[in-house]
Amino acid sequence: MSIRDGEIACDRWRSRRGGREFLTLMAGQTISDAGSQATTVALPLLALLISGSPFEAGLVGFARALAYPLTALPAGVAADRCDRRRLLLISALGRVAAMATVLVTLLVGHPPVLELALVAFADSALWTLAAVTERGVFRALVPAPELPRAIALSQGREAAASIVGPPLGGALLAAGRALPFAFDALSSVAAIVAVLRVRTPLAPAADGRRVAAGFRGAATHAVEGIRWLWRRPFMRDGALLYTAANLSLSALELLALLVAQHFGAGTGAIGLMFAIMGVGGVLGALVANRVTAFISPRWAIALEPCLVLGVVPVLLVVHNPVVIGVLGAPVFISTVLGSATVVSRRVALTPDALQGRVQAGASLIATSLAWIGPLAVGAVFAGFGPSAAVLMVTGWALVVTTGALLSPSLRHPPALETAAES
Repeated sequence: MSIRDGEIACDRWRSRRGGREFLTLMAGQTISDAGSQATTVALPLLALLISGSPFEAGLVGFARALAYPLTALPAGVAADRCDRRRLLLISALGRVAAMATVLVTLLVGHPPVLELALVAFADSALWTLAAVTERGVFRALVPAPELPRAIALSQGREAAASIVGPPLGGALLAAGRALPFAFDALSSVAAIVAVLRVRTPLAPAADGRRVAAGFRGAATHAVEGIRWLWRRPFMRDGALLYTAANLSLSALELLALLVAQHFGAGTGAIGLMFAIMGVGGVLGALVANRVTAFISPRWAIALEPCLVLGVVPVLLVVHNPVVIGVLGAPVFISTVLGSATVVSRRVALTPDALQGRVQAGASLIATSLAWIGPLAVGAVFAGFGPSAAVLMVTGWALVVTTGALLSPSLRHPPALETAAES
């Protein structure tokens, strides 16, 4: 596709139903994400209120975190075999059903913690199915030159939900134990309505190949996306960069919390700190299209690790949670810019028949080490103090920044027009 063809496609997209359907879908998913974020807080809190056990509350959180690595690849296979509209509806309907079980149990008594853990796992697994499927939907609704804007909007949507959802979940739970789960169920209904308004065909393209039966054939089919991604330097290095960068971000988030709490900040101030950081993600979505027009794709990708490297050592001397939040907000702005650059090219380069599996594989790789960050920060902070933890994370951030700046494939990412032709 030539640049002129891309411009014509963009004009057509803005004026016709593809753009309207994309925005409708994003509105529904934003409401649904806010509901999911609300119960991310409410489920472990309810477990704590019922049992009085922090361990059982942690069990609910662990069940939610475990769902993504266990279900990402199967979700990718489903997204490449089944009609994507149907999968989005199944995801939303399943989340309504999951929340309904909690509401019914609350009407007759106290839900067992095992039920809450299963609901948390199911909600996260269904969210994963929708998130993986969504990338193929982008390809159907959005022309390649508009993909960075679409990806940035999606990232901003998630950031907005992360700002609104957790405090809303806590407030609703305080007002009535059933309220956050009723809100999550209603938010999923909003997603259903949005999906039903999309008329553009969303079925994936057939890959024309026969898939072997049985577990071995299914497993081969599932990892095909990872194999396809790994053979392409830009795709591979982009996924590996975000593996390392997500570890940095997870470490930075816990480090900021521990530093603020260690120097006397209360829970309200810490909540405000994370809200300010979340605002950075929303701002990133708003400015991504304009900023990426002025900076090269290489620097859009490298900006996040550079900013993390600049912010982390400042925690040696800055302990006020509001100031930490203000310093951290640009990191989350840059996260959106980098994702818009990398993910848009991944979506444009990937054959339609592989969209789900490539997205699932990339996300699985990128999130595979994130759990190490909090674990390492917590252990070093407890054993050696805040300064040692700050220096450890700074050292890792230096490694990530060096890799981002020196990687040949990330220094010369493919143009979107070239990707669209592939």
